[in-house]
Amino acid sequence: MAAVAVATLTYAGTNGTDTAASGSNAPTTAHTETSLSSQISGTGAGTSFTFDAGAIDLTGVLDDGTDVLWTAGTAGERHLFRIVSYTGGKAACTALVVNEAIGGTTITAANWAIGGKRKTMVNDTSRYDWIDMAAGWTFLFDNETQTITSAPIAPTTGDVATGPNTFASSDPASFQPVFSQANAASIFQIATSTENIVIDSLDLTMTATTLAGLPVNVTSALAVCVKNCIIRPGTYHSVQITSVNGPIVIDNNEIIGSANCDGGVKVTSGRSHVRITRNSIHGITSGPALEDTDTTDTRDWTVDHNVLYGCAVGVQLGTVVDATNVSHTIEYNTIYNMSAAGIDVNGDSPGTSYQFNLVGNVISDCGTYGVDAPSGFENNIWRNSNNYYYNNTSGNWNNPPGGGTASFGTDDDNTETDPLFTNVGAGTEDFTPASGSPLIDAGPVVPTA
Repeated sequence: MAAVAVATLTYAGTNGTDTAASGSNAPTTAHTETSLSSQISGTGAGTSFTFDAGAIDLTGVLDDGTDVLWTAGTAGERHLFRIVSYTGGKAACTALVVNEAIGGTTITAANWAIGGKRKTMVNDTSRYDWIDMAAGWTFLFDNETQTITSAPIAPTTGDVATGPNTFASSDPASFQPVFSQANAASIFQIATSTENIVIDSLDLTMTATTLAGLPVNVTSALAVCVKNCIIRPGTYHSVQITSVNGPIVIDNNEIIGSANCDGGVKVTSGRSHVRITRNSIHGITSGPALEDTDTTDTRDWTVDHNVLYGCAVGVQLGTVVDATNVSHTIEYNTIYNMSAAGIDVNGDSPGTSYQFNLVGNVISDCGTYGVDAPSGFENNIWRNSNNYYYNNTSGNWNNPPGGGTASFGTDDDNTETDPLFTNVGAGTEDFTPASGSPLIDAGPVVPTA
């Protein structure tokens, strides 16, 4: 038997509806009880719905699981079902067979719809649409604001075999739809150890910097990918990940902080590979842009091609460095104008197998050290090369690698010179190298802002 296809639903605040079919989304012809004057009924734990008025023409509707039936149903129970077959054929359909069980309550004379665009994910506030998601489902959003209530988005069914639960822009090249949270709650709250989730090309906004919620809060998951988003936090971190058994990818986001924000991206437990790449993080004046406080052994952390500026600390590494078989690779980042250190390694006693790779970074104009490391850390450095350090108030290195006495350590091709960025003016930052910059054709790869 062929696998049932995964579903994609599109949401549009203006053109969508929570009670009928509308808009131009698949199937080719939208069908709804209102226009066809036939309600639908289904029994308890069964997987079949019967049209109350007899045969309905469902020409254009797919039966591979791609198209989804919505029913008004019973509050608190499933509303979204993948269609897998018909009784009587599409042109004269008397009943639908769906992939998901109806639920514990018999549905009688309920309104229904197939096709078009949904309006919100909160049609039934006791069972939000994301609860009905199956593995591999995608929710796409048009360029309108989705207002998130005090109950955050919390899918549970994404996996590796079929695919993640995905929340994304319907046209990522053109816009990032706003997800707005005005309550002291998170926007996304992931708390299932088997959940695989992708958040792509959205604008995640806490409406006030004093709100005690997180745009993305992961307390347990299998894998997490947050990419191409604009993130505006409240008082806590923008993205906080507490326990993930698989890969974590934070890619190409802009995180816009404030004086109230605790930090940008914080990982407190990641048991596999963590990659933070191509992000722009700025304005977090009371906390670090990136923070790792995980003490889990046997894993690795890669931070590359990010632009971090105007924060308290660029990259803060906690007691994680006391663990064994752990590595941090920090390469090709621009770290500028931190009120404290560019990179703060504040573990108490670095583990003997801890590896630290610092390659091709520009660390400039920080309020204390370029790299502030604890005593003893100098024996654990693995590589410190091709970095540019400049104008860091307390010096470029505290406890430099290899026990060296040079301000930036003893490894290869590090340079202490003005990087000559194009523009460092507040609000108009451009960290590409200006004409005459020593960074041009000099080895380090400087990411664009």
